[in-house]
Amino acid sequence: MTVPVWGGRILVVSAAMFSQNRAQPFLCGSVKDSRGSNINVKMSSVANTAFCEDMPTTKDVDSLMHKCEAFCGDGLLPFLIGVPSEGFNLEDMDKVCQGDSTNIGRPQVIKHDPGLLKNCKKWSDALNFIKTRAAEFVAAGENMSYAQVEFTASIKDKVNALVDVIASEKTKTKLMSSIDSQRLATFVGIVKANLQDFLSSGALLQGLEGVLDHYQAAGNALQYALDTNMDMVVDFFDKCNVFFLATDSNKNYLLDLCNQRTDRCLGDTNARHIGCCCGADPVAGTWKITGEGADRRLAAETVETREVDICGEAGRIAAADLEATTLRTKGIPGGSDALKEYERKVASAYPEWAQRCSSPRRLGDLAPEPSVEDAPVDSTVELAARRLSVLPSCNPHESTVEIDKRVVTAFWKKTEADFCDTMKKLPPNQGEPMDTRGLADVCREFCGADTVPLLIGSTGFGFNQTEMDSVCLKGSDILSGNLTAVDSCHADAGALQNVLVRTAHLIAKLNVLEAQKLKFQAAVIGQVKIMQATIKRNGPQRLKEAAKGDKINAMLEVLEEAASSTSLKSHKYDLLVASQAVRDSGVELKTVLTQSISQIKSMVSRCNSLFTAVGPSSEYLLDICSQTSKKCLDAPTGSHVGCCCGYTPLVALGRRAIPRFPMPGIDAEILSDTSGLARAARRLAVAAEDTKPYKVCPEAWEASRSQVKDITAETSKLGGDEVLQRREKQDAEDYPQLACKRSGTRTTVASVGALVSPNGALLATIASAVLMGSTWEHAV
Repeated sequence: MTVPVWGGRILVVSAAMFSQNRAQPFLCGSVKDSRGSNINVKMSSVANTAFCEDMPTTKDVDSLMHKCEAFCGDGLLPFLIGVPSEGFNLEDMDKVCQGDSTNIGRPQVIKHDPGLLKNCKKWSDALNFIKTRAAEFVAAGENMSYAQVEFTASIKDKVNALVDVIASEKTKTKLMSSIDSQRLATFVGIVKANLQDFLSSGALLQGLEGVLDHYQAAGNALQYALDTNMDMVVDFFDKCNVFFLATDSNKNYLLDLCNQRTDRCLGDTNARHIGCCCGADPVAGTWKITGEGADRRLAAETVETREVDICGEAGRIAAADLEATTLRTKGIPGGSDALKEYERKVASAYPEWAQRCSSPRRLGDLAPEPSVEDAPVDSTVELAARRLSVLPSCNPHESTVEIDKRVVTAFWKKTEADFCDTMKKLPPNQGEPMDTRGLADVCREFCGADTVPLLIGSTGFGFNQTEMDSVCLKGSDILSGNLTAVDSCHADAGALQNVLVRTAHLIAKLNVLEAQKLKFQAAVIGQVKIMQATIKRNGPQRLKEAAKGDKINAMLEVLEEAASSTSLKSHKYDLLVASQAVRDSGVELKTVLTQSISQIKSMVSRCNSLFTAVGPSSEYLLDICSQTSKKCLDAPTGSHVGCCCGYTPLVALGRRAIPRFPMPGIDAEILSDTSGLARAARRLAVAAEDTKPYKVCPEAWEASRSQVKDITAETSKLGGDEVLQRREKQDAEDYPQLACKRSGTRTTVASVGALVSPNGALLATIASAVLMGSTWEHAV
């Protein structure tokens, strides 16, 4: 049978359907909108049951608002169209949901612009694309940091092996058997054979270069993402911070709650129904109707629109590589200690973050450029009074090889005290007779942790300065004395550092934006109560007073008042300010990365060699002791043991400040003294350099912590604890590989003991968690 239900539309009802619905007073079905937008009206479960006032779930404004809010879902603003005393037809309801074109001057409570909303989705995806590329860049930087730890651990291991070879009887016999003119070449051959992995073609340096290649590739990808997407991000924040008409996955936009009066269905001109449509703000992270009855396919769709947390995603991306690197490092003798020392430096750089993360720090507080000025050298008479008898008239000298900068030799406090084989070892072995390994310990102190110490000579044989310079500066192909190239590499590293600072800025602004979005969602939930009270207080009277043809305009006025409280406007403004800060920070990063990417590329091609390291007093070579005779190092017949240091600028990446001097030289505490015995040909006064690591995510966390904490407290006051908890749950689903959760106050508790766990896999996992300092709390 057929039954007419509205206008010219006919509903075909089978006998079974008629039998099933004969107890219902109405036989209305779903319809499409009145504007031809191809969106649908959804029937509530009680729409055909009875009049609104006759059902407990629709009898008053409170119950109607509850059903409307449940239909829209979390974070959307529900717009109730009608009250128990007055209803509307579909055409009138669409004046609320899709705008009233007849009242041009009246502001729209909801914006219906499918084209713009589609663009907003695309622009939002552009932001996520940039965030993903930024996460890959941050992850590559973390991999670089741990590769540097592996490299420095390998330095110590390989140098130990070299010292064993140099100290061996086999080497001593080989050198003693060589004629004087061939001895140096024989020694250089031994050094090359044992340090091959550190030379430009060596496996270790090539491995470090490979990690930097990946870093550069990640930088290129981030630059491309910024170049091709940043304009869309700007459009997203400028054009999408409004309430759009929301739909669910079935294109349902309006819920037909109930029939207020008449037996006509919603599409009929004479219908008087109460309905509900929903406003979603894309910048606040709300897009679709997700409430009761929403299509379950939305679950999969929601995953696609989830926003990327840069630090959380970076931790996920880096986890496998970090685990592999830490396991390799632990396999190196002393590697576990190197990992512990690195984590100690991280904890030292971010003490509050590492322990409780409760103290904000200004982003970009880089160490000041060290000031260098000439300081007077002690007079010859004063030095002579303090000298011992072995080298009564020797002094440090300039290099015998001319290079692009003036460099000098240096004495430590015991250079003039005794011959090599009658010296005593350094602590903790003080008092023991000096041997070749003890001389190597002196060399290590001179070179520091970031360079390759090259001991030239042993207790059994020595060389003069000219011979040593052929190893340290020019001629042996072990070290390059091109110090200008080192400065250029440091400039390139500084450009990368600037990119890291800007990346941290962007993440900090995103942290604030995320907090503001959660606060705004909580404010929307609170606004529902305000809307409910406003509609309850003003709706019936305004609609009663309005003329018959003007009642929908009266309803619009009530909804405008209900949806535009001063409080919600304030929270929306805060969201706008935070979004503009993200936009501006993204533009800054794009500009800096564009300027810096060529310098990052040049590091790969120009800085992957071992260069001669220079200390704060321009010292490049330590005269450790005389192996035999009282001839000075610079004498043609001098036979001394010396030390110079190989340095690759690649280890300078990721520092808070790029070091001007990659080694401590005679400023090393155990080598220096206050008497003037430890000295170089020129003594300089040098400010201390900050060599602490620079970590993007902890920097971003510290820069945003205070503001995020305040915003989160406001969210909680707005009754938004449930909003915060939902976000924690989502984070746990997005990053399940980490035993972490988002804290409601965003305070991070990271056990320093866990950071240096002897378990390699755990260390890698916690190292990944270190990346997430912007938002994550380690569960201990």
